Amino acid sequence: MMEKGVYHFNIEKDPDSDWLVVQCVEYPAAISQGKTIDECLKNIKEALELVIEHKTKSAMKGSKMVVEMSAAIA
Repeated sequence: MMEKGVYHFNIEKDPDSDWLVVQCVEYPAAISQGKTIDECLKNIKEALELVIEHKTKSAMKGSKMVVEMSAAIA
């Protein structure tokens, strides 16, 4: 399950094809492609879920995981 939050994506047209390539700014390992922007967004969501799932499992095995979150302090 994907962490709730705001994710930013870079979408660029591959100069050698008609495909669009999409990459998550916060998780650069999450890369995908599609013929349309809608297809890119659907595909990057799946890639992002896999990357986050892998990082979460790695963290549970003793790897380092950094989590950033906002909090209001009174």
